[in-house]
Amino acid sequence: MVEVKQKYAQIKLSIYKYRIHFSFNNQSLKLRQDLLLNFTTRSLVLSVYYYKLKCLLKMPFLTYTSALASACLEKA
Repeated sequence: MVEVKQKYAQIKLSIYKYRIHFSFNNQSLKLRQDLLLNFTTRSLVLSVYYYKLKCLLKMPFLTYTSALASACLEKA
């Protein structure tokens, strides 16, 4: 059960990192359209986080739902 909680925490962390990078990426596109190199580097970082997130979500569905259930029980 500890491993499940750790995986769930990793998924949450990856989602937050992905969101932060995505919003940062959008801002850099709007503010600095002329600096294409800077934008490309950020896109590369974003795609790496997206790949990690996809790998984490490949864990079995039952494990993922039990992790969600245990997290909900802890909050209650």
